[in-house]
Amino acid sequence: MSEEPMFSFIWSDDRDLGRIKSIPWNDLEEGIRLSLKNAARLASDGDLLRGKGSMASALVLYAVAWEEMGKAVLLLKNWKNHRDVSGRSWKKIFRSHGPKQTACFDNRDLLWEGSRQGLAERGLEQMKRSLRWAREVLGLYVEWIGEKKKWYCPSNESAGLDVRYMSYQVHEFLDAVSRRVTTIFTDEKRHQRNHVQ
Repeated sequence: MSEEPMFSFIWSDDRDLGRIKSIPWNDLEEGIRLSLKNAARLASDGDLLRGKGSMASALVLYAVAWEEMGKAVLLLKNWKNHRDVSGRSWKKIFRSHGPKQTACFDNRDLLWEGSRQGLAERGLEQMKRSLRWAREVLGLYVEWIGEKKKWYCPSNESAGLDVRYMSYQVHEFLDAVSRRVTTIFTDEKRHQRNHVQ
């Protein structure tokens, strides 16, 4: 006889994400801010794990923080274009990892202007390599690597160097994206006030 698990997830009808048909573009600002706040929380939690020497777990949290930042960027793109989030775009933002992982790369023109773009390009290329490494090499689970015919277990030793770089980059980009989002919101509100008058 098997035992029941000692944990459960509480899910109510008001949290049933599958029922959402559309998010109006003018409601996206709060989601953008909350996604950036959550990314900062995840990065901070990654810092705590890194400080305790748990590099492999910290790396996973930095990668998830990067995805939350990507979610904010995808929402921002819709907000800026006054486009509701529904259908494919909803699935892309809330159900798929890939689009969130590449959002900062794919939306450079929205995030960085002029001279800052060159600096961002170099950092983004290095971050792309780190994310690919994190996805391919690390995780939270023991895995069987078929082509190598051996087991893989996440370790702190294999994560050491990249976790330091990834921590730095996540914090740097999160700060830059947060500042840019604030500027975009401020400019849009100023434009709306001037347009109404």
